Amino acid sequence: MCILAPKMIECANHENITLLTYSEVAGIEGEEGRFKARILKKARFVEEDQMCGLWECAEKCPTKS
Repeated sequence: MCILAPKMIECANHENITLLTYSEVAGIEGEEGRFKARILKKARFVEEDQMCGLWECAEKCPTKS
């Protein structure tokens, strides 16, 4: 983790990288240096644009794990 964590943070903060969580690559096409990827974003049951990051929804959730 000591080696991996800084690299993950560097990727997350890079201006040319967009992290797509809970997604999978559905297909890749193109040629070297010019790729296009089709991404399947899976249902999260959470509206990302409504999240404030304070975990208020987790506190009010009727199911606990």
